[in-house]
Amino acid sequence: MNGTVRRPFWLALALSLMLHLGALTVPGWRLPLLDEDEASATLDATLVVPVQVRPKPAPTASPMKPPRPKPALAAPHSNAPTDTITAPSPALAAVPAAEAAPSVDAAPVAVPPAPTFAYAKLWPKTGRIVYQVTRGEGGLLVGQSEHRWTHDEQGYELHAVAETVGLAALFRPARVTQTSRGTFSASGLRPAEFKTERDGKPKDSVRFDAVQGEALPVQDMLSLFYQLGATALDVPEFTVKIQTGRKLAQFIVLVGETLTLDLPLGKFSVRHLTVAGGPNEDSTEIWLDTLTRLPIKIRHRDRKGEVFDQTATTVQLDITE
Repeated sequence: MNGTVRRPFWLALALSLMLHLGALTVPGWRLPLLDEDEASATLDATLVVPVQVRPKPAPTASPMKPPRPKPALAAPHSNAPTDTITAPSPALAAVPAAEAAPSVDAAPVAVPPAPTFAYAKLWPKTGRIVYQVTRGEGGLLVGQSEHRWTHDEQGYELHAVAETVGLAALFRPARVTQTSRGTFSASGLRPAEFKTERDGKPKDSVRFDAVQGEALPVQDMLSLFYQLGATALDVPEFTVKIQTGRKLAQFIVLVGETLTLDLPLGKFSVRHLTVAGGPNEDSTEIWLDTLTRLPIKIRHRDRKGEVFDQTATTVQLDITE
């Protein structure tokens, strides 16, 4: 191949990589495509979720109701430092399921059941997952992403960084950072703020209003991965509300079977989930480790059929710095 032929080849390859960097620049997945003008704008918004007001029940003959028993909590997770995980970690202890809370929507929807364990106590207080990002069936390496988190059982902070590597970084270096901060509710994570940066420049910022429903909090695009680990997966499907940074949207989570997944870290028992919108929209598959309830593989499929996989290569829990 002479120099005259090589130049068009490399230009075409660079253009192809640039066209597909969109799926990499959102850690894990993205939602329906936006118009170009909208996608280039920076958004700073406050999300207010209306609270449904229910009429007070008519008085009954009984002077008072017996107190509702409180569910028992599992023992707090140990903070002892551990090395990088190369095999599944011990199972999370379970406690009786809490009473399912009503939907915040006026219209009836399929609401996920309450968590089967106290997630704030059982989610490791600090952690780090590194993923390699590949494209297509051939598994072309195009990037790397990393999730980090910390919490104190009252509030949490999640960070995700995705960036191109190798040939993709040579032709179009890109680095996207997402941050989710919030507290915990009876249903798991309750985001309060979500931010996105691209190459060090702020892009989207959403502040979740304090009146966000406790029964079914709206998730952001990063907290969703860990909220799924706090949800009882004993129904075939349920709905979630997600603030994308551009809009509030509702998606269906399809609960699949428990499978054995062979990863660079070893073989894992996983629960397969699919987060989907409407027809001809992007979808995301998530494989949760059944023992730690952490996302160890994420697959994004866009509306054109392009597939990007994030596969865990490093998992560290209870990191001491």
